[in-house]
Amino acid sequence: MKLTEIEIFESTHPFDCLFCERKHECEDPRNQATFHQSTKDVDNAIKRIENHPDLEARMRLMEEGEKLKEAIAESGASPASYLFVIGKK
Repeated sequence: MKLTEIEIFESTHPFDCLFCERKHECEDPRNQATFHQSTKDVDNAIKRIENHPDLEARMRLMEEGEKLKEAIAESGASPASYLFVIGKK
């Protein structure tokens, strides 16, 4: 069965946020909440690899994590975009 009335659009917001009154606050890559959450996510990833048995890999990944945090501090953070395809049966 083919879909009709197909709409395709891209958004940086998940579906639940598309009609949220505050969604524009999330669009700012320097939004403090987004900034702090992104930095926290990187810190959590670094903590998960602290006991990795391969010292070389662990050091390389920890260095990459620190570079990511520096990039976030310099440029901000924004989520990956979502592609929505909506149609009727």
